[in-house]
Amino acid sequence: MLCSLIVLIKGADSKLNYMLFICTSALWISLVNSTKIPAGDLVNYIDYYRNVANKTFFDNIFQWDEDTSKEPLYGIYNYVMYYITFGNERLFLFLTSLLDYVLLYYSLWLVYSKSHIPKGGIICGILAITFFTQLFTLSLHLVRQILATAVFMYALTLKSIDHKNHWILMICATMIHTATVLLVAISFIPCIYNYIRPIKLLLLILIFAIFLSFNALISTMIGTTSVEMLNYGIHRFGSSVADFTEGVSLPILIIIIMPGILICLKTIIALRKKHTISPLYPFIYLFIFLSVFVLSFFSMPLLQYRSFMLMYPLIPFIYPICFTKSTSISKIYWISVSIILFLRFLKTYNHAPFEFASIGKIIMSPIFGYF
Repeated sequence: MLCSLIVLIKGADSKLNYMLFICTSALWISLVNSTKIPAGDLVNYIDYYRNVANKTFFDNIFQWDEDTSKEPLYGIYNYVMYYITFGNERLFLFLTSLLDYVLLYYSLWLVYSKSHIPKGGIICGILAITFFTQLFTLSLHLVRQILATAVFMYALTLKSIDHKNHWILMICATMIHTATVLLVAISFIPCIYNYIRPIKLLLLILIFAIFLSFNALISTMIGTTSVEMLNYGIHRFGSSVADFTEGVSLPILIIIIMPGILICLKTIIALRKKHTISPLYPFIYLFIFLSVFVLSFFSMPLLQYRSFMLMYPLIPFIYPICFTKSTSISKIYWISVSIILFLRFLKTYNHAPFEFASIGKIIMSPIFGYF
């Protein structure tokens, strides 16, 4: 990974060099991820994986978690991966993580390159995805949600460039995890792909906030459908019962969301001055809408927490675009963000409740030793 980074920095600004850096970064972070000691939700996902051979094909697709037929595409994914990886759990975790990161890296590279973000900004974005601890630790905890969000981010990237709805990818995302229905719904708002006037943006935010405030009523009005996956999503959206009593702490929201919103507004102004249609627009507006969503649910901790985690794959897309031109200040900013995230990653990645192999063991172990 370090060698490919040096080649990219010193070499030509070519697709080959970027792909080399993306592949080595994804391989390295996924190898580290595969050393995770199973805990929490990951224990359940490993059980689902182990039980593939003990179930019929139908049960693997529609009853992969024993008691519901929600999100069948994850059942298909789990079934196929079991036989591709020959029942090797570590290889399954590695490939799942690899898929997540490759989709996110490639999406960021496409969006940034089409938006003419300099090399320094693209490198910063890739490193931000790699060393954003929250995304890393949850990628093999909330397996379905992170995978579904990565698929959605790729679909949104393609739409931001060619302005076409990539239905297959969007449907796949929602059938891997229902939470992405919210993201898909926002992606269908036509105006987010171009500049939105401040008054219109405030009106959209207000409508969005009012809609969210009546979540329980809307859920009741929709009621129960014949589709288990929809019932699951409707229940999640309308329920005020939380598995825990605390949502996301206000200081964390202020530290992460407020600077992100300021960066979004700054970038919107900069893009407006250029009078260009940029692939950055939908990601900026998605961040703003999700921020409103998270801030609207202090009375519903579980829903707020889950919604905030939808933002994890998006956050590394936002912070590097504080600057969109290569200047002395922007280079200092990109280097500083990368170093801070790297040092923070080293300090926090192996803390409870998630445990991974130590950095020393990771560096010294041969690749095949991970499996």
